[in-house]
Amino acid sequence: MPVLPSNPRALLRIGSIYLFPLVALKVFALALLLVSSAIPALEWVIIPWLEDHRRIAAVDWWHENERLVLNLRRNGASMESPLIHMVGDAPPALSKSRPRILVIGDSFVWGDGYANLNDVWWKQLDRELARRGYDVEIIAAGWGGISTPRELTYAKTLVPQYDPDLVIYGYVTNDPDVGMVPQHVAQVDPTFLFLNAYGDPRVEHYQGIGFPNLWRVLFQLHERKMGLEQAGPQNGYDYHQWELEVLKSPSIDKYAETINEVGAHCRAVNKPCFFVTLPGHPSKEYFEPRHGPVKPLFQRAGLPFHDLVDHFVEKHSDMLETPILEWGINPDNRHPGPRAAHFFATETADILERDHAAVLGPKAPRNKPLRINDWLPADLEISARSDTSITYTAKVSNLTLRMPQREPYVQLDLETPHLASEIQLEGAGVKKAELFVTFVDPDKGYDTGVAVSLGVESSEKRSWKLPPRLLSTVRIGGDIAESNAHVKLTILP
Repeated sequence: MPVLPSNPRALLRIGSIYLFPLVALKVFALALLLVSSAIPALEWVIIPWLEDHRRIAAVDWWHENERLVLNLRRNGASMESPLIHMVGDAPPALSKSRPRILVIGDSFVWGDGYANLNDVWWKQLDRELARRGYDVEIIAAGWGGISTPRELTYAKTLVPQYDPDLVIYGYVTNDPDVGMVPQHVAQVDPTFLFLNAYGDPRVEHYQGIGFPNLWRVLFQLHERKMGLEQAGPQNGYDYHQWELEVLKSPSIDKYAETINEVGAHCRAVNKPCFFVTLPGHPSKEYFEPRHGPVKPLFQRAGLPFHDLVDHFVEKHSDMLETPILEWGINPDNRHPGPRAAHFFATETADILERDHAAVLGPKAPRNKPLRINDWLPADLEISARSDTSITYTAKVSNLTLRMPQREPYVQLDLETPHLASEIQLEGAGVKKAELFVTFVDPDKGYDTGVAVSLGVESSEKRSWKLPPRLLSTVRIGGDIAESNAHVKLTILP
């Protein structure tokens, strides 16, 4: 321990007592400088960097994920009417002219967290079957948070209406929920809720401490701590433990009755059905205890249950240590990202080719045209639209996306990735426009979501040349995003 000199320099002396020795003040000033430098560094440099690299989810991705969920109105589904149809598509016709497969599920089908709904796994299955040369129609129904009993009610309504040739149920770890085991929601300390007015920019009377990223990280840690302290048999279980508790009697016995009903329904309508698991990341340790107890239920009900975990781990053995946020659709949402969704699609296509070739029928190549069928924000004011062009009013709403550029932009999604030669943008006078695009990775076979800037243009008619890669999405940002002008974008095949 440092010892002060017998006659130290100090601001004040009372007898033999030295108050505020200068050496102590220097140490205090240095510590204060370090702390005051560390907080801005955390807020504006370190936390955003960690967020951009999917190590944490701070305030910007938190708000972006909320916008993405609100934008899901564009998929045309509701809990009561769960059949999904894209904002740029008409609902599926009741009649069919080619083989039809119905996919039923929960938020994994619904598209929770997706900016491009064409990347959801059942849409990727549609692409994959087309790539393999099959002319098959894939339709889907689902809603966030539902479990197998609700999915069965959907099947009982939709199968007679749409007459699919096969039904696929996407199985996730909350599907055995029959409402018998309570789930705990953390009760946050009132002091934290009071301080939220100073830390969370979404609050109506936000006071603004100026460090929302740091606040969000602290709030998440506090919420997790409170959840662990409060959860249990009396208050309900935290989510991961709850997934295991629903697999115990009497809950799992009730779920067995549901599975028997699903099997009986498939036999009654004379349609082949199967379940396929949708593990969000390749981990045997996590998913085997959650899949193992239900497998005998499906076997006894005569329903094929395809567990993809082993192959998922085998195929991605080089990525087993990848942080879980890398697998999610965005840093604040752990629903499966395009890498996992692409795996589900290719595995399910393999199952169909192996076990249901009669449903797929003979190969008949299907070449879909270049077509914009999805866009954000969902409230985009569109005045004219064709397959390859769209005219809209450029303005920002509470649904307008901002991440990862951290600036507002409009996103247009292609139904099927296509080669395009040029993108043209007209209108808005001299307002600057910056164009970002995403492509299908030629080695991975799917759009990784990495946006490439094609640069800024400010002429009356702007155009950007494209490399010979499969275009997936277009994002229009820059000053033009908030210009309140009519903008026409055209993609040239």
